[in-house]
Amino acid sequence: HGGLTCPSCKRGIVFARTPQSGPAKDESLLAEHFLGAVCTECAHVVTTNQQATELNACETQLQSTLDRLTQQNSRALSAKALVELEEFIDSTFPQHVLADLVSEQLAELYRAEHRNADQQRLLKRRCEFHRAAYPGLSGAHAWAQESYADALLEDQATAKQGKEKRPPEEVQRITIEALAFYKEAYSTLQQMFGEAHDYAADVKVKINKLIEGF
Repeated sequence: HGGLTCPSCKRGIVFARTPQSGPAKDESLLAEHFLGAVCTECAHVVTTNQQATELNACETQLQSTLDRLTQQNSRALSAKALVELEEFIDSTFPQHVLADLVSEQLAELYRAEHRNADQQRLLKRRCEFHRAAYPGLSGAHAWAQESYADALLEDQATAKQGKEKRPPEEVQRITIEALAFYKEAYSTLQQMFGEAHDYAADVKVKINKLIEGF
């Protein structure tokens, strides 16, 4: 589960409650998990089955979308469908793991379509999600940061190969931003796994390559 937009004020977030009987036996998204959820902004409490069911329906819809996107034969979406999906996520899932996973899939779609700005936007959103959701050491956050930095540099390399001339200050800005994300990712990964582990070592190689290029 995660946070959905409050059905009352439309500004705050309501988080599904953990079942009182203990851990769920499966990953079913149950409407009853929203009963008693309290909005972070207006303190509205989800007390009706209708509201709980509507929140659950949104989760179920997004889960179905994620399932389709992860199937190799279902990756193509029309431009209109992509816009509508992003609008659905923006309006309904301010902090939700399903939204993060869908964003990861959409970023790959945008990359395949050479929509680099959209790819970078979603990858940066993933970094922001993980920073808010997991403020401590988080491998998922570090890998999201690494992916975003990779995308920045890939776009820059593609532009250079295509002989697209970009202002030197823009190139420098992008390089500095990528380096900052790599450094933060490396810091996390080396604390979690040790500097000799491939997870950390691979990022360290990318950092050294960037520094040498300055």
